[in-house]
Amino acid sequence: MKKLMRVIEAARLSPSGANRQPLVVVVVDDLCLKASIRNNCEQADKAWWRKAPAWFRRWAKDEGISLDKEFLTSAPYLVCVFGDSGAPYWLGSVWISIGYMTLAATEEKLGCLTYTPGDPRFLNSLLRVPARLRPVAILPVGYAAEPPRDVRVRRKPLSDLAFLNRYGCAL
Repeated sequence: MKKLMRVIEAARLSPSGANRQPLVVVVVDDLCLKASIRNNCEQADKAWWRKAPAWFRRWAKDEGISLDKEFLTSAPYLVCVFGDSGAPYWLGSVWISIGYMTLAATEEKLGCLTYTPGDPRFLNSLLRVPARLRPVAILPVGYAAEPPRDVRVRRKPLSDLAFLNRYGCAL
């Protein structure tokens, strides 16, 4: 739990628009509650996938992404991330804090991923969170069952992403 609290502390320290800190997290470790979250997520994803474009369904199948969300019940903790939709720049700010949490989890040698169900609004009623706080993502956190893949294999080279004065400016 100390490692998890350091992960959440990293989010608290992340920058946010107008320094409003619109992030709210609910940590779930109860087995019954995690099972309910998983069931709701799988149902929401089934509905979303029925409407998803064919190219996405093909891509997901090729990537091995399925509607089975076993990671939601096997992870020791689910960090359910909400944002205060009344704050300026709330959504971008919340995603910045999620980035900080995933980096901190890696630093703590914890496994972590970001997952957003097709329609996450059920989290408000299930976790008794006010409607003005919008669910953004669920981060399953724990020790990984297998060593992480070398993600550098699937990354674009830096030369494809970073440029110095490439476009110049017209005077």
